[in-house]
Amino acid sequence: MTLVLFLIVITLLVIAFAEPLGERIGVVAPVILLVVGAAAAYLPQVPEVFVEPEIILQLILPPLLFATAMRMPDHDFRRNLSAIFALAVLLVGVTSVCVGAAIHFLVPEIPLAYAIAVGAVVSPSDAVAVGIVRRAGVNRRIVAVLDGEGLINDASALVILGSSLLAARSHVTAGEVAASFLWAVVGAVLVGYCVGKVAMLLRRFLHHASSNTVLSLAIPFAAFLPAEEVGASGLVATVVAGLVVADAAARELHPATRISDNRTWDAVGLILESLVFVLMGLQMPHLINEATASGFTFAASLWVALAVWVVVLVVRCLAVAPLLGFLRRSTVRLRKRSVEDAAGGTSRKRTVRRLADGAYYAKKPLGVRAGGVIVWAGMRGAVTLAAAQTLPQDTPARGFLILVAFIVAAVSLVVQGGTLGWVVAVLKPGADEPSSPEEREWVRKQLDEAAAGIAVPPSLRHRLVSQGVSPAKVPHATLIDLARAGRELMAESPGEAGGVWEYAAERVSVQREALVRIREAGLIDAPDFDRELRIIDGEQLAVEALARDGSTGALR
Repeated sequence: MTLVLFLIVITLLVIAFAEPLGERIGVVAPVILLVVGAAAAYLPQVPEVFVEPEIILQLILPPLLFATAMRMPDHDFRRNLSAIFALAVLLVGVTSVCVGAAIHFLVPEIPLAYAIAVGAVVSPSDAVAVGIVRRAGVNRRIVAVLDGEGLINDASALVILGSSLLAARSHVTAGEVAASFLWAVVGAVLVGYCVGKVAMLLRRFLHHASSNTVLSLAIPFAAFLPAEEVGASGLVATVVAGLVVADAAARELHPATRISDNRTWDAVGLILESLVFVLMGLQMPHLINEATASGFTFAASLWVALAVWVVVLVVRCLAVAPLLGFLRRSTVRLRKRSVEDAAGGTSRKRTVRRLADGAYYAKKPLGVRAGGVIVWAGMRGAVTLAAAQTLPQDTPARGFLILVAFIVAAVSLVVQGGTLGWVVAVLKPGADEPSSPEEREWVRKQLDEAAAGIAVPPSLRHRLVSQGVSPAKVPHATLIDLARAGRELMAESPGEAGGVWEYAAERVSVQREALVRIREAGLIDAPDFDRELRIIDGEQLAVEALARDGSTGALR
């Protein structure tokens, strides 16, 4: 037990210092964690490590994907859904078949069905690339596409893996495989949506921020387990639940709860993601021993893995190229449809959303340079290793195939992850341009107009005017003005002072609702929404603190 606790402490220290060390030496943190884990595995004091795949697939991945979904702006996900679907579903399927054919060609004794199963194992990309491109300040649409791909492709790869193994052991038709895949997605969406809605309903009854955050820790597992029970994808259900919670959080959760959620899930995500790469390194000796027992040398495994890695990159490149053309044509069609909607009397809400989407695509285009970044950012990681270990024990050359999958993940992390920042600098896919001052001013105007619609209590109006606030500016009085008025009313008429905070709280509430409606219409970028929401949250917390204390000394 002492050794286990010591290893836990060392692991947490490595995780904590990997990110700042990586920034200092120019190496991504997962590569450092992978190397440290592999080096530690050969120390005589460290026992041989074998991690059951269920630990990663059922215990680590659900909260990890949920944390990513919580950070994903829902309108960015919607706007890039076609690209995300192409990369996370279609590309995964094509990659599985191409890699399977390559493995079967290089090692004929491995049946094609099992080879395709290994292709499914190495087909999903890892979300670790998102942090690299985000720090590089690239076009935020690239980040949204990579984020969305990482959310969905794990589940699609596991579904294809299961179908391939089923085909290897029994006779199934293409229709049965398609039906299984369709239910895995549709069933998961239904389960995830219901769990997300029920979770938000329950969270309304918890007014303590820490207790509410504890409840949120159960949501990914509450979505994963029932989805798996009905034969759907638990990971897709987890992602959908995360998107539902993220969409409703700004409107339904108290600011203190959202702050607690963000801090907790950031820490959970960092620990779990880093732990996966440490475990990958620690399992190196075990994987090499299994491959040797299968009758293949490490050199043979390395050669096949490098060939598979090249196939994965080539297929990804061939898929991204036509995708970019499709997205350009879709943007043109959207603009034409927006004009037709405006002329044909289509609902204003739909027209506004399409116009906003068109402006988003025009402002954040995906050209050839962006496509190059998307191709090179397709690194393999946690799911590849976990899924490889789910191969049945009687799989031909099982140890060899698992080691091949591990090497593909390791090489992609080291080579692509180590050079992705350089690739971004060379290709220059376009920086993420902030919104214009006019756009930000328009948002503030909408929020001010929403606040002006709240009736100002007569006693408060009189007090503000006596303080020098012009009658026209009374509905837009600052929090400091309201605090001073509340202090004076508290001294003269305590019964009327409470109305000041009720008015201030209602004003904050309608501004938040107006901000959410602007987001739903697609008229505000995610960074601007987050900034305005933080301002509104700060005002709400200040109003509540002043109302509790009955004092404004901090604002004097």
